[in-house]
Amino acid sequence: MTMILFTLLQVTLHVTAPTNTPAAASIFVAGSFNQWNPAAPEYRLTAESPGHYAITLSDSVRGVINFKFTLGSWDLVEVDSGGADVANRTFTVPANGAASYEGTVPRWRDGTPRPRPASATASVSIVNDSFAIPQLGRTRRVWIYLPPGYATSARRYPVLYMHDGQNVFDARTSFAGEWGVDETLDSLNALGVDNAIVVAVDHGGQRRFDEYSPWVNQKYGGGQGDAYARFLAQTLKPYVDRHYRTLPDRLHTGVAGSSMGGLISLYAALKYPDVFGRVGVFSPAFWVAPEIYALARRAHPRPGTRIYIVTGGQEGDTPEVYAHDHQRMVDTLEAAGFTVQAALRPDGKHAEWFWRREFPAAYEWLFQEPPAWTRGGVCYEIFVRSFYDSNGDGIGDLNGLIQKLDYVKGLGATCIWLMPIAASPSYHGYDVSDYYRVEPAYGTNDDFKRLMVEAHRRGIAVLVDMVLNHASSEHPSFQAALRDTASPYRSWYRWSPTALGKGPWGTDAWRKSPVRDEYYYGVFWSGMPDLNYETQAVRDEAKKIATFWLRDMDVDGFRLDAIPYLLEEGTCLQGCPGTHAYLREYAAHLRSVKPDAYTVGEAWGNIDMVMPYYPDQLTSYFGFELADSLISAVRTGSGAGLLSGFLRLQDTLPPYRWSPFLSNHDGTRSFNLLGKDMARAKLAATLLLTLPGLPFVYYGEEIGMTGNKPDPRLRTPMQWSARPGLGFTSGTAWSSAQPDSLTTTVAAQDTNPRSLLNLHRRLIHLRRSNDALAVGTLVPLTAGNGQVVAYLRRGEDGKHAVLVVANLGATAVSRIPVTSRDSVLTEESTAMSHCLAGSGRARA
Repeated sequence: MTMILFTLLQVTLHVTAPTNTPAAASIFVAGSFNQWNPAAPEYRLTAESPGHYAITLSDSVRGVINFKFTLGSWDLVEVDSGGADVANRTFTVPANGAASYEGTVPRWRDGTPRPRPASATASVSIVNDSFAIPQLGRTRRVWIYLPPGYATSARRYPVLYMHDGQNVFDARTSFAGEWGVDETLDSLNALGVDNAIVVAVDHGGQRRFDEYSPWVNQKYGGGQGDAYARFLAQTLKPYVDRHYRTLPDRLHTGVAGSSMGGLISLYAALKYPDVFGRVGVFSPAFWVAPEIYALARRAHPRPGTRIYIVTGGQEGDTPEVYAHDHQRMVDTLEAAGFTVQAALRPDGKHAEWFWRREFPAAYEWLFQEPPAWTRGGVCYEIFVRSFYDSNGDGIGDLNGLIQKLDYVKGLGATCIWLMPIAASPSYHGYDVSDYYRVEPAYGTNDDFKRLMVEAHRRGIAVLVDMVLNHASSEHPSFQAALRDTASPYRSWYRWSPTALGKGPWGTDAWRKSPVRDEYYYGVFWSGMPDLNYETQAVRDEAKKIATFWLRDMDVDGFRLDAIPYLLEEGTCLQGCPGTHAYLREYAAHLRSVKPDAYTVGEAWGNIDMVMPYYPDQLTSYFGFELADSLISAVRTGSGAGLLSGFLRLQDTLPPYRWSPFLSNHDGTRSFNLLGKDMARAKLAATLLLTLPGLPFVYYGEEIGMTGNKPDPRLRTPMQWSARPGLGFTSGTAWSSAQPDSLTTTVAAQDTNPRSLLNLHRRLIHLRRSNDALAVGTLVPLTAGNGQVVAYLRRGEDGKHAVLVVANLGATAVSRIPVTSRDSVLTEESTAMSHCLAGSGRARA
């Protein structure tokens, strides 16, 4: 027989009270094991003999504990013999056996308020010392922070609602230090970061646990959290919106708190998703109310909701529980489709100093708006070599692009993406030989700086192609590593005495060295050796290059090439854990240099393959699945499945974080894919530019340029006019023209109101000016004919919408019923104020 013995581990605290302790007084222990409640009934000590008290704690209390003794409030807490505050008591519950602690209280506080100096800034005031909470039949002090300049401006502000108001602004009223929210926001304001109004509600003292948990915990209480959340959403928020200049919509309204305040913050956002779209959850006490997981699982995220969760690695007595619960909630929320930014800080503790430290990052992520150009914006991809030649050498250049910026502005694009412009031995530029120098055929660094000034003057952001995965075989670092095995650059690349198998596509990826009997890894081509991101110097150099382009050259962000292939780990050749880790590191660096830097990544594959790159790596990724569905729908004449990818991404991410397109420099041009059919091209453009996301348009797509493999024929010169050189160059173009280059031109379509070019112009400008198209929700509708697709873009105000009905078929149809689920489309609610009609065979 095998006998297993279980040892009950318990600690008993013994304390000797001062002689002047009232005979009828109750002594309590408050500590890290009970949320520092100074008067929890289950933590009341029992009198052993006159002046001597004891309590045996639950066997779940183990490890290092911190605590103090009280007479039922923090104004009656133990102090030293001179009446000064004392440090927390500390004791370690041993791994085996019972334990006993002996202590003495020299004196109790006399009940008067703590004589701490006030630390709240001039931006903080009291809304009301006794603000009514009708849902609970109580009153509470409510604080408010108004950003600097509020009194002298007319602007409206986002609002963040916080709990434990005693600890948010003022050290005088805090228990163990304040968050310093007012000092933090004042500092961010001085740096140019937009501020929010912050409203903080004091906790209910001994009722704190009850008010911050919607569910009853048999040991600690609770059950009043639903009423408290209802107070925030239905009483306090309406009051604040009436009396202050707020941005009342959900995307500008947040709720945040720590510990139990973190629990109730998440609950409030899940219960009232149309009220709270920004959620800050610090060191959440999910263990108190595990019912929160089921609520999160059943939730339906509203577009644009952001949830920030941060937990310390040294939380309370059971840090492993906090860490486990943290990851469980992150996984649950992400599985439900929420956008979550999560961090587990190894040094973090259950304390105000930790939350104060973490607040700035949480605030900026929650409330920092995306770059203004992304709202209803469209990006225009340009191959500089093929856009406009200013000096007659047959190669497009930066000065030529500057001359054509008014064309881009007239198109309505708010952003241009420039294919690689750094020095390179190849025509395409994807093998960079000098990351700090503009390709000489395009101009100089000074020319580029002038381009930035002129683009910004026209309200156009500029993204440049950043090639991280590989360098050119002519890059000085590779040449040094190739020729000298002792070179410090040797570790910048991957070498092997033999070829180590195939690459991620089943083709050769190990390239024979021209110098010695060895191989190097180059997944794309021998002229593009992959950089080794396991080497710290490579990681640092990539960030240094980014800093140069963001700071010295003033670009607005990057399109990042071939990101799945940054790191290889064993048999994993793409999308490996190390790649995701470095992208997080790289993105954090970009934000530290330019907080609103925008990045869009090239990660080939369907949505499932792209989702692991969210939410905390690059800003956006191209929607290859969306491109396929758009082209397929128009080509086949069936809308089945067209909207599914858009709806999935909409339910997961805000629209500026995913980028649909029709074609780009790597694939057959969309006009070819659509059978060179102008009606189909117009229909595809209409769908692209009225569906959500941040769409990209490839240069020449707006006029129906053609192009098919090989790659150089996808990137031929822009067809400006039907004259020698196509209006692109006064010399001989670097590439021959397409067969239709004399008929498909900007000049031929410029003045034709029914042209593909002018359709693009109208739609892009409409997208920018109409909020429903800019950021509205996509609502699928049901059409009574399989060749007709219908959807609604509903504005954030719920009052305005854009209805799109498109005939994908080859024949005209009429009197097609269009119906909606949940009565979003009714005759009574629909009034047409603008109609953008199509033309040709494909009409609705």
